[in-house]
Amino acid sequence: MKKYVLVSIVPLLALLVTACGERQMIGKDLAAKAAAIGNGLDIERVLEGCADRQEREAIEFLYAYMPVGDIADYSPQLYLDGVRTVLRAREEMPWGKDVPEELFRHFVLPMRVNNETLDGFRTECYADLSSRVRGLSMHDAVLEVNHWCHERVTYTPSDARTSSPLASIKTGYGRCGEESVLLVAALRTVGIPARQVYTPRWAHTDDNHAWVEAWVDGHWHYLGACEPEPELDVAWFSSTALRGVMMHTNVFGRYDGPEDVISRTDCYTEINVTSNYAPVERVSVTVTDAAGVPVEGAKVEYRIYNYSEFYTAVTDVTGRNGLSHATFGRGDILVWASSGGRFGYGRLALSEGVTSLTLALDKDSTWRGYEELDIVPPAEGKAVVELTAEQVEANAVRLAREDSLRGAYIATFDTSDPYLAKARGNWKEIAAYLEASAGYGSDALHMLDLLSEKDLRDTPEGVLTDHISHFAYSGTDPVLRDYVLNPRVGLELLSPYRSVFLKAASEGVFGPFESGAVSVDALIDYASGIRVCDRYNPLVIPVTPVGVFRLGAADSYSRDVFFVALCRTFGIPARLEEISGKVQYHDGDGWVDVDLDGGSAAAVSGQGTLSLDYAGQEYIDDPKYETHFTIARIDGGSPVTLNFTDHEGREGSMTWKGIFGGGPVSLDCGQYMLVSGTRMASGKVLATMTFFDVTAGENTDVTLVMREDPSDLQVIGSMNAEAVYGAVQPDCTLQESTILNTTGRGFFVLGFMQARHEPSNHAVRGVFADVPDCPVILMYGSERAYRQYLSDGFPEAPAGVHIGVDYDWKILDAVCSELKLPVRDVEYPVFIIADTFGRIVYISQGYNIGTAEQIARLVKGI
Repeated sequence: MKKYVLVSIVPLLALLVTACGERQMIGKDLAAKAAAIGNGLDIERVLEGCADRQEREAIEFLYAYMPVGDIADYSPQLYLDGVRTVLRAREEMPWGKDVPEELFRHFVLPMRVNNETLDGFRTECYADLSSRVRGLSMHDAVLEVNHWCHERVTYTPSDARTSSPLASIKTGYGRCGEESVLLVAALRTVGIPARQVYTPRWAHTDDNHAWVEAWVDGHWHYLGACEPEPELDVAWFSSTALRGVMMHTNVFGRYDGPEDVISRTDCYTEINVTSNYAPVERVSVTVTDAAGVPVEGAKVEYRIYNYSEFYTAVTDVTGRNGLSHATFGRGDILVWASSGGRFGYGRLALSEGVTSLTLALDKDSTWRGYEELDIVPPAEGKAVVELTAEQVEANAVRLAREDSLRGAYIATFDTSDPYLAKARGNWKEIAAYLEASAGYGSDALHMLDLLSEKDLRDTPEGVLTDHISHFAYSGTDPVLRDYVLNPRVGLELLSPYRSVFLKAASEGVFGPFESGAVSVDALIDYASGIRVCDRYNPLVIPVTPVGVFRLGAADSYSRDVFFVALCRTFGIPARLEEISGKVQYHDGDGWVDVDLDGGSAAAVSGQGTLSLDYAGQEYIDDPKYETHFTIARIDGGSPVTLNFTDHEGREGSMTWKGIFGGGPVSLDCGQYMLVSGTRMASGKVLATMTFFDVTAGENTDVTLVMREDPSDLQVIGSMNAEAVYGAVQPDCTLQESTILNTTGRGFFVLGFMQARHEPSNHAVRGVFADVPDCPVILMYGSERAYRQYLSDGFPEAPAGVHIGVDYDWKILDAVCSELKLPVRDVEYPVFIIADTFGRIVYISQGYNIGTAEQIARLVKGI
């Protein structure tokens, strides 16, 4: 990893001039924000609690650049307490005086890391954290803080809403974005500069990742959050990051460090840190009109193929000469340029050394067509990791102890009821809600069913009780009823908005309030009057409906959520339409679109239907949305992917059959793009782009094509690479483990064997004789079958080959289910090749002479 050395001793005069200029800029930015928000931000009242100039300047800096929701949803005291904590750390920690002012301001002072919910983590955890690192060097303190985090949180995937640090600790787990938020918060709490690094999309696999960089004695170092290693700059993703196309971080405020700046917003500076991890190239794109004249002000989107869409990783605007520049790892990028409703696109073949591209804006809303693209990710590489066996062993022992500490805490959770079990550390709040809501019958439980598990894990009893106790719906339609009962609208933090809005209505805030009702027109008028401040929420971190109401300002998305919450409070079914995100309410006859920018409502915009045909592949008989294909609507010349995740009435069936199997699907009229992709074992994608239109009252037929390449291994399915099995120990006993614990990162082979079965016995001996260049686990279906294997006189398994038990064939059953193979009909032995991310690229059934040799050859070619 590249390390930046920052000089902390500069001429005093230059330092004073810089500080003076920065204070003036902060004051100017804060004044502009206050003017945009209006009376909702009284900065002088906020500053009244500051004890001295140091606190005042810190609070001014935070309020100048925090997103609008942080003003709306949190008390100024939260920030003041946080400021005082890190100022205390600066005085008490031995490295405090060595952290340059610029780094302290941008990487210690801010509470916000990314898009998480904020809380009082700093003040609550400072004593514990500071005692753990007192007396340590800065280097050792970073490692120790990561162990502290691992004691409390481990990895488990979850939904897109990012929990607060304390909520993650309460739950005992979090996804990588939440783990990294926790570690950054913990490091900053003890005065160590830290930042979250994020690859929004890997290029070689359908996934993303977040980790942490910490500044230690003049250098930035990386580490996996809640995944302690014996040293810095060591992580499971060290080699994976070599294949990264874009890795970046959002720095709070206006930052002018040595890194390449991707973009500047009114809240953060986005910097490119890809070169810290992977070889990069500086690319240039020229945008012209159809006649070849350079276009100034064109939007240029650099898109990475991932989850079957071309995801925008970087957005730029061309200068006078029509040029745009950006820096990426050496993988292919789809560049999409647009201006005035016209667009053009092309593949930038960085994998072939191509670093420049000219795009003509020669397409418009009438464009129809089909195109095939081969998208090649950066080449594989191997990171150099220098750890001794003693370091690895000592770290493993410590991790096991930390797992046991976390396990002891988790063992205190009440799992006697399904809702309590899902709530994990929040079970007492859910238990209190169940008791308080007992008089509301089935509605009380149904409301919990409408929420996500994360809601159950971090929502207080009072919030839930507020919603059930003020639920009102006079209709009989069960689907529409859910659009009133459900407290959640989008990805906002749940808040007790119903009682707040009802009280305001009783005071005439929304207009005439008769028989507990407010007209929908009055609610549209009120919501349309919210000041829209999109520039002060560039990450679109949802503001709670209560926060929008109190501040009177928000980004447009949060304003839309606010309107839906208003409607539901007064018994009017409302939603953000699942596929397009449009704001709608139901008038009893049908859904009505709402234009809050124009302050009006109208019937649903013109719609047609789409039929999607598919001929099929051998292993992909029902392509998955966001795995094999997506559909995007092209608005203003730029594609926006539709969300079929929660397609009404078809939840959990994001497949071609689930979405289109019931017949044509209604879509708003307009221009669309169908993207499909077959991911090969090498990470290369055989992609297609099909452009079509949907016309009012008509059906459009489109064919979904999944390309194939017989000369290359392709991803044919997925599995749980962390599935649990019985791992055979040196003393021939069985111990519970996971596949990845045994195989490590990369490709692996699983073989499913029958005991006392001649084809299986041949296969075992074949693997022993021709071991592939990757870990192999040969599994039997029971401990009894494994004991029979032992008695059959096989030689000791060679290095790289492991024996285990797949109890009741649970892993095999999951694999067969994914590949549409009835497990009762499979022929043993069964072999699969898969990788860290659970991508299955090969399967064979029954024994054929040379199977082991074939597997070894395939693995060598991956």
